[in-house]
Amino acid sequence: MNSLKPLDLIFKLEEEIEKNNLKNFELKSDFNSGQINLSQYTSKVEEIEKKNKEISNKITSIEKNLSEQEKILKKEIESVINNFQVELNPENVTHIKVDFYSSIGTYYLVELKCQNYPNRIEISFPPGLTDLLGPPNSIAIIKDFPQQPPAHLVDILRTIEEEILGKSRLDEEVQSLYHEFDVEQPTELSTKLKIHIYSLDAEEFDLEVDLKDFPQLPKIIPSQKMEKFIFLDSLKSIRSWNPTSSHVVHILREISGILDKKLRINLELKLLKQKDLDAVFESVNNIIHVSLTESKTNPKKYKFDIQIPNNYPSSPPAINLVTLPEDQQLSEKFQNAINDFIIEWFPASNLAEFFNILRDSMAETSKFVCSTCKNLVCPYCSKNVSGTIPGVQGEFECQIRCTHCKRIFHKCCWKEYVKHSQKCPICQEHISIW
Repeated sequence: MNSLKPLDLIFKLEEEIEKNNLKNFELKSDFNSGQINLSQYTSKVEEIEKKNKEISNKITSIEKNLSEQEKILKKEIESVINNFQVELNPENVTHIKVDFYSSIGTYYLVELKCQNYPNRIEISFPPGLTDLLGPPNSIAIIKDFPQQPPAHLVDILRTIEEEILGKSRLDEEVQSLYHEFDVEQPTELSTKLKIHIYSLDAEEFDLEVDLKDFPQLPKIIPSQKMEKFIFLDSLKSIRSWNPTSSHVVHILREISGILDKKLRINLELKLLKQKDLDAVFESVNNIIHVSLTESKTNPKKYKFDIQIPNNYPSSPPAINLVTLPEDQQLSEKFQNAINDFIIEWFPASNLAEFFNILRDSMAETSKFVCSTCKNLVCPYCSKNVSGTIPGVQGEFECQIRCTHCKRIFHKCCWKEYVKHSQKCPICQEHISIW
């Protein structure tokens, strides 16, 4: 060991201290697990600490005799060790191998010879890195060395690292995917990535992306589940792919948006039909046609065309009332409901809620429901407010009409209200108790 150069010897001794510290940690673990007793633990720890103290004294003694150049170099090498993954040559610590990795596992081993620092350094790139960055002297901080003051070794290596990340467009591309999507990489060196895309309703869809030929258009293989919704050849981001400016993340964003839109439309149609609404989606023009029947006793239909935007449901649909109500009050209620629904829209809103609002509006103005409870069927006697068979009245209905405002009510609802207030529920005119 004494035949080593001073710097080599110092790092060798420091390595011994690190090994002894590891032994200390293992002893503590053995003591905590009951493998050794307190006396054994204390004795061994004291022995290790004694050795470390002796080694530290040796290091201090050697450091006192270091030249100024060796002192500077020692600090530089320690900084490199603390900031990078390195392979030190125990026989010559000034010959350092530094590991660099790209985001998809490409590995570069850069050799740094710094025995003459701060006057001169030698840096060697492997062929793959030379292909990517050019020779080491093509990087300004290396070409201009030694600057005044000379650049620190760690700054030179950081610059190399930044150049690798900055000029490797493939790395940037993969990083952008990791930032936005759930990405799996089968092996460190694989260019094949598995992407998990989640809809707004947290439904998962998978696809594989092969970046082997990037920046040419990547090979994309959607899962069978995704193929039901996505046609790759129709994607704008694929049809307009440009090797110099296009990005894979744009393709995935477009796919994600289409999935959200199509899944949401399917859900909307399902909810609308559950509400007994006649709903049909015209995919060519992205329009949902909806027919709303006024009531069971009045088959009049109001038709709506609902234009679905490309970024639906992030943006609200455009709702067009095709069939205008003849009743001015109902027409205004419909239009106000449309305006309010669009203004208050957020991605979790749905069209079924909107048509529930319209049905409530029709109930408030309809001549075919009770003006008090807003229902066709009386909540007290279960008869309709009008005859169940056209032209047949009397025993089949529960109906009374206000002599003042002419609005109709369930007779039961009317009695319940008037006996307390002696007024019509709508016009508030006085009603004599019979």
